Amino acid sequence: MAPPTLPAPTGPHTVGATSMYLQDLSRPDPWVPDVSSRELMVSLWYPTAPVAARRAPYLTRTESAYAPAGARGPVAPALPATGPPRTPGPGTGRS
Repeated sequence: MAPPTLPAPTGPHTVGATSMYLQDLSRPDPWVPDVSSRELMVSLWYPTAPVAARRAPYLTRTESAYAPAGARGPVAPALPATGPPRTPGPGTGRS
């Protein structure tokens, strides 16, 4: 079976990307009673002006360890609770 492919990104804007770890220390996690705070990992992509900067990796070092050897293009590593695979956009530096 051929690996899945995504269409090429379209659109006139370059894209910036960042990740944020958010933690609410004032309230316990409603789903995990033993955890005293709420936690959320957020990935943001936003339109930006082109700049000469370091390109962002498509996968983190941890995610890369789970990717199939020799895989090319978007990969959905078999990690628990990572959510759907991230898709590259124009100018994100994700390849």
